[in-house]
Amino acid sequence: MRQSPKGNFDFQKRLEVSNYRRAIRVLTIHPGSRGTGICASAHLLDLDNSSGRSYRTLSYTWGDAYFPKSIIVDGEVVNTTLNLHNSLQYIRSRDVPIDIWIDAICINQEQIQERSSQVNFMDEIYSRCEQVYIWLGCPIEPQIDESSSIIPTVTHNPFALVEHFRDDKHFFELPGYHRDSVTGKWTCDVDNPEFKSLWDDAQPIATSPWWTRAWTAQETILPPHALVMFGDWSLPWFDLVAFRYNRSRHLNDYSGACCGQAHEAIGWKRMYPLDYISGPIMRMDCLRQRIGYIQSFSDVSRAFADRHCADPRDKIYSILSFASARSGAVKVRPDYQKSLRDVFVEAFVVMLMETDMNPSCLLGQGFNSLEIPDLPSWVRNFSLPMETGYQLRRAFEEYPLYNTCGPWQGQLTLVSDNVLQLRGLQVDSIKAKSRAVYSDWNSSLKETLSDWRHVCENNGVEVTVDKLDFVMARVLCREVIDAREAGKGSWRLVGNNDSDLPNDAQWEAFMKGNARALPRKYRIGVGTGMDSQVLFVTANGRVGLGHPGLEICDTVWVVGGARAPFIFRETGQKDSYRLVGDAYVYGIMHGECLSEKTMASSVLLA
Repeated sequence: MRQSPKGNFDFQKRLEVSNYRRAIRVLTIHPGSRGTGICASAHLLDLDNSSGRSYRTLSYTWGDAYFPKSIIVDGEVVNTTLNLHNSLQYIRSRDVPIDIWIDAICINQEQIQERSSQVNFMDEIYSRCEQVYIWLGCPIEPQIDESSSIIPTVTHNPFALVEHFRDDKHFFELPGYHRDSVTGKWTCDVDNPEFKSLWDDAQPIATSPWWTRAWTAQETILPPHALVMFGDWSLPWFDLVAFRYNRSRHLNDYSGACCGQAHEAIGWKRMYPLDYISGPIMRMDCLRQRIGYIQSFSDVSRAFADRHCADPRDKIYSILSFASARSGAVKVRPDYQKSLRDVFVEAFVVMLMETDMNPSCLLGQGFNSLEIPDLPSWVRNFSLPMETGYQLRRAFEEYPLYNTCGPWQGQLTLVSDNVLQLRGLQVDSIKAKSRAVYSDWNSSLKETLSDWRHVCENNGVEVTVDKLDFVMARVLCREVIDAREAGKGSWRLVGNNDSDLPNDAQWEAFMKGNARALPRKYRIGVGTGMDSQVLFVTANGRVGLGHPGLEICDTVWVVGGARAPFIFRETGQKDSYRLVGDAYVYGIMHGECLSEKTMASSVLLA
């Protein structure tokens, strides 16, 4: 028997998928005891034949390109990653064979044309399967000896905390909670052994790399049924959906009878892992049910911008199958022979077209990337691991609240696949900027605010600390705060005498580094508004927030048809600029610069 690392196996050559219009190889995993060697056979399944055998699929993370384990397929040794091998040990039945499609084995990964062809109808592969196994891993990677029948098991239910909220229970029904009879406030003993066990057991679920892989979104959305597994334990996908919905409803209810105040007793660091997976669960469920805001190709791309993949082209190819057919994504076809630059330009042009060339496509992170040769500045570098993908979503959610261009209409024009044309008005330039703040801003808040205040004051902008600063209070939240009563994704503009703005005492405590002193809805606006941003002061004394990559002397523009301003960088050629990104600039967000519109000029973005 021979060994091959990734493809060109004998069974793949014998079962040639190219002889059919749409055919796949399917493995039959033979029965066996956990810990023993895994044996399988392979057969072809023609997807155009409606009477074909049913099969299941596997959603897992490939991990490193290291193949320390193996299975036997039709007498041939097929090397596998440890994570794949572990998943099959837990999935395999003792009694009955299981037909399953596994991308790493069933597609010849060494043949680029086959890989492109199979990915092209991946939607049907997953849509037609009976069920997908979602493999989140096991607590201790079991170094299984092929001759051994012993394999570690998971003794504590890692889904116990998920099941608590699935069953619509309150936070304060968790062990360790106590309510003060005088103040009525909840406290939580996070060192309570039972509480600690519940939370610690759930951590491997919440921190599994499965949540960050690009392909797992499609693999969850398309199948009719999904079973989520961690070692010996499993539960249906819809239990996770119920967990997300109920938990979100409880923690956003500050009525007093529910969990708004109670959940804060746990602390944000302990809450973060469950917060982190709640977003992907919500977005994948919206697409499974075909409801909600995720409709266009661009919407789908933003929804999963924080996913990772080994081949950057898969940031596009992994979302094609559940982008709406009417979105234009059908024009993009997987082709691993195309350059990364060409794949990203092709996809972004489709996104521009589906918005009728609206400048809103230029919002958010990932522009002006120099990492991909010849990539235009106006094409998003989709390969960037946007860990703050929610920032990208917030940029689009707050965008309708602004009106920088007023009634001035305008569209982008595609001159070539290298150049965009627009009409714009330069209104300012960057004079000074602060250091950037990132996701852990809360731990360095005092230093960040001190730095930002000094940038302002060194450039003629006074910032008050002992009483609420009217301008700075709006800049830090980008003039937008949380408007939700429950759920996420709802924002509103700050009013002049807004009850959700901090009072003088709260503002002073905040400026000294205490974020918790702020009113909740304003705090949410500030936290998401400051994250991954720099503060800048312009030549005309305006204050704003923008992309960390902006530089001194970059220019601030109002663009026809754009509700937010943009930062451009001169290229040295007449009327030619590079896009740095969108920005918030206090004093121009609501059409204040329109009196100068007659000075608008044609701009070429390279």
